[in-house]
Amino acid sequence: MQAFELDLVGKRQSLADIIANIQTTTTPFTSMLAKRTKPINQPHSWQAEIYPDVDSIGVPDGQDVEKFDSVPRYLLQVYSQKFWRNPAVSDFADEAEIAGAAGGEMARQKAVAMILLKRKMEQQCLSADDTAVNTGTVGYTTRGAFCWISNAAQGLQSTFPVPTQVQTPAAQIYTDILANFKEGTANPGTGSGFAAMCASSYIQRKGPLTMDAFLGIYLKQVFTMFTTYAENKANYTSVRQFMRPGDDKTLEAVVDELVTDTGVIRLHPSSYLRKNTSTGADTAYTHRSGIVVDMDMCGLAYTRLPRIVPQEYKGGGPRAICDAIAMLMFDNPLGAMKMEIQS
Repeated sequence: MQAFELDLVGKRQSLADIIANIQTTTTPFTSMLAKRTKPINQPHSWQAEIYPDVDSIGVPDGQDVEKFDSVPRYLLQVYSQKFWRNPAVSDFADEAEIAGAAGGEMARQKAVAMILLKRKMEQQCLSADDTAVNTGTVGYTTRGAFCWISNAAQGLQSTFPVPTQVQTPAAQIYTDILANFKEGTANPGTGSGFAAMCASSYIQRKGPLTMDAFLGIYLKQVFTMFTTYAENKANYTSVRQFMRPGDDKTLEAVVDELVTDTGVIRLHPSSYLRKNTSTGADTAYTHRSGIVVDMDMCGLAYTRLPRIVPQEYKGGGPRAICDAIAMLMFDNPLGAMKMEIQS
């Protein structure tokens, strides 16, 4: 009798050497942050200052000095936070031959642990969590960007609130719904729209600047719509145009950089904004919110660089600790902007 493939016994499984994961490993914020000098102790501190307004009155000839001046400084502080992801596999699992994992199951789990460790750091740095001291049951916590950028004091005195003089002005913080977030060019100087936020930031900085925005994907799409729609203004006619080469059959619908009167803003989509700290799950804020920061005014300071430490073999299989200790430093949050949008 003829043998048919469907009835064959002993066929080897056809399994490709591929382990597919659709989730990107991109962590733009912590990747772009400058890596600062290692903190030597907890907490870590630095100073911020603001140049005051000064008069330009002429000094009369022969007048003696009767009044002296100085510029005060303000102390900012934050704790470092320990992050870890600890891989382990059983004895038999480590000896198994795994398609797509030529180095074995433990080697694959170590590689994944390093990726997830970086995600933990990205998530915390883009959180709204305040800095907190170690209690024995809760570990040290570093302050997230959405907490640094605030018009009110953070937490209690024990959590090192940002001094009032360098807190972010309310005009640079948007908390309304996503549908109401507008470009804001129709009525300059009225305090409405993203343009007004940029103008407030410019006024604090006293000049134009290149800044970077980290945006949830829904908010990023709103920025892209700035090229498609223009706001209406009574008794005016819109002259906005959107052009592309006639022989180009590609429709481009993306904005990655804004060049404005107040400076240049580079736009980066992010999937790790204001996630749930306990579970890592998305929240209502994750894909609608965003921050705009001067990357020279913030940095990532490692107390311990990411590492993998193999643990003692006790018979059950290989184990390891993958960890790092780091903090998010915000040198001076006065010029930053925040869109904290829940719906």
